[in-house]
Amino acid sequence: MADVVEGKVVAGLLGSVSHAAFDGGMIPLVARRIREHWSTEKQQHYILDVTFSEDASRIRKGTAPEISSAFRRLSLGILKQDTTIKDSIRGKRIRCGWDNSALQALIANFSTC
Repeated sequence: MADVVEGKVVAGLLGSVSHAAFDGGMIPLVARRIREHWSTEKQQHYILDVTFSEDASRIRKGTAPEISSAFRRLSLGILKQDTTIKDSIRGKRIRCGWDNSALQALIANFSTC
């Protein structure tokens, strides 16, 4: 949503922190950055849902949803950073659940980074 105020294009975003004035050439750049941000968010949500079944989580009381989400995101970061196990994120998670030596290698690799 964009408005023209005093001859300048003003980008008005719902919930934005600032109301910056952009010249005509900046709007495509800002729009691209916003699409890139939401693309990243969408990809991360997809991985969390497929790998950790986040959408099926029944955790609802108090701060437990935020805490469990933080642990899922931390786990996702650790699994993405790991290079010792050559597998998908889901495969690494399953392998670490089945094999304690794989889990220990993953944790040891994370603690040295």
